[in-house]
Amino acid sequence: MKRMKLNSSLALYGSLASAITLIGPAGTVHAQTAPSAGPALEEVIVNARRTEENLQRVPVTVTALSAAALEKQDIRTMQDLANYVPGYDPCCSRGGTSLSWMRGVPGVVGYFSELPANIDGSGLFFDVSNIQVLKGPQGTLFGIATNGGAVLSQPVKPTNRLEGMTSVSVGDFDRIAYEGVLNVPVVDDKFLVRVGFQRVSSDGYIHDLTYGKEYGGDDYWIGRVSAIFRPNDRFENYFVANYSVDNGVPAPSIIALDARPELGAAIAAFGAAAVAADKAEQQALGWYHGYGTLPDAKYYRKALNLVDIAEYNLTDNVKVRNLFGFESIETFSRLQQALGRLPYGNGATLGSEASGPVDTWTEELQLQGQIFDNRLSFTVGSFNSGSSPHELKPTYNIVNGGPRTGSAAYNKRKTYALYAQGTYDLSQFIDGLSATAGYRYTWDERTYHETFFDSAGVQTLYQENEGKFAKPSYTAGVQYQINQDVMVFLTDSKGTSSGGFNSGVPIAASRFEPESLDNIELGVKGQFEIGGMRARTNISAYYGKYTDVQAYNLQSFGPDFRNGQILLYQTNAASAIIKGIESEITLVPTDWLELTSNFQYGDTYYTKYIFNQPISATATIPVDYSTAPFPGFSKNKYGFGTVVHFAFLPQSIGDVSLSANWSWKSKIYAAGPTNHPDPKGYRPAFGLLDLGARWTDIMQNTHLEGTLTVTNYLNEEFGAGHGLGIQVHTPRMISMRLAYTF
Repeated sequence: MKRMKLNSSLALYGSLASAITLIGPAGTVHAQTAPSAGPALEEVIVNARRTEENLQRVPVTVTALSAAALEKQDIRTMQDLANYVPGYDPCCSRGGTSLSWMRGVPGVVGYFSELPANIDGSGLFFDVSNIQVLKGPQGTLFGIATNGGAVLSQPVKPTNRLEGMTSVSVGDFDRIAYEGVLNVPVVDDKFLVRVGFQRVSSDGYIHDLTYGKEYGGDDYWIGRVSAIFRPNDRFENYFVANYSVDNGVPAPSIIALDARPELGAAIAAFGAAAVAADKAEQQALGWYHGYGTLPDAKYYRKALNLVDIAEYNLTDNVKVRNLFGFESIETFSRLQQALGRLPYGNGATLGSEASGPVDTWTEELQLQGQIFDNRLSFTVGSFNSGSSPHELKPTYNIVNGGPRTGSAAYNKRKTYALYAQGTYDLSQFIDGLSATAGYRYTWDERTYHETFFDSAGVQTLYQENEGKFAKPSYTAGVQYQINQDVMVFLTDSKGTSSGGFNSGVPIAASRFEPESLDNIELGVKGQFEIGGMRARTNISAYYGKYTDVQAYNLQSFGPDFRNGQILLYQTNAASAIIKGIESEITLVPTDWLELTSNFQYGDTYYTKYIFNQPISATATIPVDYSTAPFPGFSKNKYGFGTVVHFAFLPQSIGDVSLSANWSWKSKIYAAGPTNHPDPKGYRPAFGLLDLGARWTDIMQNTHLEGTLTVTNYLNEEFGAGHGLGIQVHTPRMISMRLAYTF
């Protein structure tokens, strides 16, 4: 496999470093980052309750990663983020988060500046103040009702300072990245503007030996502009527009090397000997090479996000907020299902056309404030959202060398909700005690149309369905601030995920109902100093009853429907228990050393799951699957990190630090939207070691900073997958970044 092509990139990097270093020590202009004074436990601000609060005072289990942490570990996708977040597991390829779980529960919703957004790719990781991962049901205050949790991307807002940043990064696999940000106070404290741009490209790490192509590399750019308009002390309007284009073809799977039910159809089509020979050849080639059967693999994703937040202070303690969001996403993918000499599955083959974008709008009205001598903090609001596709066109696929078939599906969604939540300070009775209660009622409308075509493009089936779903959600809890440093909380939150419709099954079987999770959470948050050692601890334990689970099943609907073949569909076939503990601990024993750890243990299992097991090409029998592994959940997960500052170096050199992070995950069983619970389809346990180095205030130049990042330092080779393919993890990657701030 091709490894490092760094000579030309290193020359460019060295030239840039020399040129900028010659600028010399900083002048009188303000730097974006102040001179380092060693590690410290800085205050972490989060928006877990739709207002800015100190993480240690929020009765919600949250993992927050700052912009510096994201850059230090080269975290640019949700897959990268998962190594540092207890309880979170995304699927499948890097940069393509088609499905993700929080504590084993699917339905993790992304938010960009408070409004719902698709979290695929790298577009929402650029120029952020932090990324926040909220665990458990968040359906009371946040827009889209969900059981799993929420991921919040908080972009950096314009400031009242003339400042900016530019950087260049180089690395192996011919990686090169350019980035720039400029912040301008056009009218002092009244009209502030921030613009930014990022371009990233690299070669792929999966090699198609048939066509000499490489997959899994980066090829994207991001542009952003934001502005704050503040004409007076009572009104403020914040606007941000983010546009990203990604042309990097995702890494395909390689053919599964073990025995799986999904290979049965391939064996029937090509013969057992041919499939066995293909698997043996792939095993000899290793993880990063394979033979493809798709000469024109293609992928692109274009995403536009617009956010406008207007706030008006009715009084000093009460304000009204209007939040409007618009998202437009256009994607097209022509990908091979699994590398191998046999055509197991090729998507979007000849004749397929790209459909138009899917547009989503959101409108939210809020009243926030504090009343009763500031004892009651409250948020009351309404949420309205809808999405629909444009210019729908069919996609044709070929599976196991069979006939080309096509389909086109139309999904339209509308969501309406009313909600209220408040926290009352009970310190008049018990000092430090407060109680929180919230309630939300959500109405969902779904419309679904689908059309199937034969190889000649002739319509073979058309059906449509529409329906309405409604479900409440709530939260209730108490928080006790034992002292200035330690808080405990107990919360009972019930969330819900909307129902919907299945594709490709009869109308009578297409509808599935909402699912619910009733979650009880006990947490302890502390930040204190003992004998000169600073520490921060966040520990939580949870227990949830997961009911009406939207699980997948298989069934034949008779010889007159799609030739009697066994079809996959979703139904409320299961119930489960979700329980476990999580912890995140930071210790700073000296000014030159910082230690971090995170830990997760979970015991998640079905209490009911009746699954239709195939016994022939057209027949199934019901089987008790309640003992089957719970998909999308890593039972054990832990990580350790350290940062060492070279305090012995002269101040004229600057601040130099080295970091190391080790993360380990136990085996996780995978189940995607087209798979059934096959115990053979799992990702093995694995550990990853990431290394980094950071040099700030280079040679007394407070504007200059350099970083070195090595991900998967031990070059662990492993794969995971469900169905025909195994998704291969990224190999060791090295990158260097030089940034100049002013």
